[in-house]
Amino acid sequence: MWSKIIGWLIVVSIKLEKAWVDQLHHMGYKDWGAVVESLAPSLKYPGWTIISLVAANFSATALKIFGLNGVAFCAVLVTFGLELLTGRWAAKARGEMMESSKAIRFSFKLFFYLSIIALTYLLSKSYQERDTDVGRLGEVMFEYAHLFCVCEIVYENWISIRENIGDISQKSDWIVKLRDKLRDKIG
Repeated sequence: MWSKIIGWLIVVSIKLEKAWVDQLHHMGYKDWGAVVESLAPSLKYPGWTIISLVAANFSATALKIFGLNGVAFCAVLVTFGLELLTGRWAAKARGEMMESSKAIRFSFKLFFYLSIIALTYLLSKSYQERDTDVGRLGEVMFEYAHLFCVCEIVYENWISIRENIGDISQKSDWIVKLRDKLRDKIG
């Protein structure tokens, strides 16, 4: 009896395999390898699979720690990168050397900003787990604080980029004029 059941299962599996292969051919795939390449096209390019996996891992980590999806986190990192690049170009335009203290200062700002973003997000999630009025209030407060901090940090970086661009272009950019006026008045 078992041999008949096993024989029947083998026949069914062969027919199913043939049906799947026919369906693959109908969709334009030559074999299962072509299906895998279609699902993960990075496999066709040496090294891209690792980059793809790292990017996916990075995006998941950014979401869990900073509360930002991959695109938003990349936008924040691009903002930080632009500030670093424009700062270097501005220093060069002013005839200053790029010193390690400036790189350390940028690294400190980056660490500080990312810590603030992570802290407010993680506190929001912590309060979300509490099923009390205080928990809901804490969640709303820290969720707002998280959004506010992300927006403020990006805003501050864009002002810094704008100041750097003013120094690079050797023209008195409006933000540089405003900054200099405020410095003159305040002291």
